[in-house]
Amino acid sequence: MPRKKYLHHFIYKTTCIINSKYYIGMHSTNNLNDGYIGSGSRLRNSVRAHGRDSHRIDILEFLDSRELLSLREKEIVNREILNDPLCMNLIIGGEAKPLFDMEARSKGAKATNEKNWKDPRFIEKIKKVGSKTFKRLWEENKLSTPDWTGKTHSEESKLKIGISNSGKQKGERNSQFGTFWINNGEINKKIKKEGLTLYETKGWKRGRI
Repeated sequence: MPRKKYLHHFIYKTTCIINSKYYIGMHSTNNLNDGYIGSGSRLRNSVRAHGRDSHRIDILEFLDSRELLSLREKEIVNREILNDPLCMNLIIGGEAKPLFDMEARSKGAKATNEKNWKDPRFIEKIKKVGSKTFKRLWEENKLSTPDWTGKTHSEESKLKIGISNSGKQKGERNSQFGTFWINNGEINKKIKKEGLTLYETKGWKRGRI
């Protein structure tokens, strides 16, 4: 559907006379007195806060077509002007692309992620979600055991594993703490030390065959 033809195409500047903040935009119309002052979210918030009568609109220049208007707005509303603390524009002129482009969003996401991983509550939440997911996948038989045939840990990996386990396998934290092997001459069995006397009465001996 072709764009509607308008008689007037102009760049305007709407200024809040209370705090001197301004918004620059483009407008096409057949009526120069249609009352349009802009549509940016910051500008709308300013109108709500200070009232429409506290905002003055000035036409900066006219262009011959909508296409030229868009190009001109892009020249005026650039990154430099968006850095002005008084500017209420959020996006570069002539574009629908936010100033906060993908690079900025990526940096913001990274900063948020780093902050989250310093929060014990976030870490605990991730652990619970991970545990539930692992359990579900295991029950659905969607987890496979890696094949280590013919593969060995590097010396560096062995050292890291040893250091990691050294603190976990001491004393009562050792999964084998308080257990030992016994046998009856045919079968090996690992038991808790509390049950040794009972097994000894049945002919079991310490050690493995």
